[in-house]
Amino acid sequence: MSLRGLQSEIANPDVNLLVFEHGCGSSISIFTRRLRHLLPEPESGGPSVRLLGTDQCRGHCLHLEDPEGCDAYCVNARDRELIRLVQRMKKEAQESANA
Repeated sequence: MSLRGLQSEIANPDVNLLVFEHGCGSSISIFTRRLRHLLPEPESGGPSVRLLGTDQCRGHCLHLEDPEGCDAYCVNARDRELIRLVQRMKKEAQESANA
């Protein structure tokens, strides 16, 4: 199973999804809010602003295939960090399986 990326609902980040694809072509999506506990708590409650359409937005959330982390102070940046966490966990699992 491979992580395909983040499907972002700009207007409501609580319904953002991590999208995974199985080798057979089927897919599964998981609400990011169900996995956020895996990340450290954000400072002071975290951002509540959306930067989409501003000069500060790099547009990562508009592209499902874009795994790039985002350092903008935006409500979606934390969910993008989930992508990087899942990728690290998969890499560590593969390395320990090969050891």
